[in-house]
Amino acid sequence: MKRDLPGTVRRVAEFIGVNATEQIIEDVCEQSSFAYMKRIDAKFSVWKLTPWSSDVNMMRKGAQGGSSELLNPEQQRHMDAYFIAELKRLGSDLPYD
Repeated sequence: MKRDLPGTVRRVAEFIGVNATEQIIEDVCEQSSFAYMKRIDAKFSVWKLTPWSSDVNMMRKGAQGGSSELLNPEQQRHMDAYFIAELKRLGSDLPYD
């Protein structure tokens, strides 16, 4: 998606049977951008539901690999193992690398 967002949006629209105009493609791309998501970060906030949590930005950097800032290697391995097992249990062929 990061390499070709407009192309990805077009393929998804075609897959779900939506005849999207170029203006719709542009609007979806704008509203899917990191800059836009960062501007509306408060809409993603779930931290108010947990009184012991401080304010945390959901949209942090817009790059992969930021979990090491929040989780230690053992926690990351545990989460990976859990999600890989769940994907297999569900019969998913989604690669989890």
